[in-house]
Amino acid sequence: ALESGEPFMAESRVRRADGKYCRMLHRYVALVDDQGKIVRWFGSSTDIDDQKRAEAVLRQTTDELRRSEFYLAEAQRLAHMGSWSFTADGKREYWSAEHFNIIGVDPARGVLPIPEFLSIVHPDDRERIKRKIESMVAKPEGCDEKFRILHPQRGVRFVRSVGIPVFEDGVLTRFAGTIMDITE
Repeated sequence: ALESGEPFMAESRVRRADGKYCRMLHRYVALVDDQGKIVRWFGSSTDIDDQKRAEAVLRQTTDELRRSEFYLAEAQRLAHMGSWSFTADGKREYWSAEHFNIIGVDPARGVLPIPEFLSIVHPDDRERIKRKIESMVAKPEGCDEKFRILHPQRGVRFVRSVGIPVFEDGVLTRFAGTIMDITE
């Protein structure tokens, strides 16, 4: 950078007056004259120690979250139990991978809207489950329902779905629950 005049940026550990080391970000830019000759350098050194510590915590938290999501998905797969949620206004928002597997829907389709989900519920159970979902939203209340679904590869399957209303600061925000294949 001294020879070419290109901007310079680097991180380093610098010992402070109290003897402790901190991470610094150094930036320098050359001021050049009309002939392109470097006349002066302007620069700054910024203490980025707190930022680096925060990044490390975030990386660790992200890694822990990924591990916990993996273990949760694996536990659901082994238990043949999926999880779901839908918003207080009745819009589906989340299905776990095992939920998709249990009901035989390709995850690439995304979470099905409730009317589409109801189309895979056995016709003899469909109206009851529709009324239950409506009741959950209207009251609000939880559910513990056993019903049949029409799995595209496995045929008629019996499932149990248990859910609860979720309140945040006293306001109903969503419903969350599980679904389990209980055919066997």
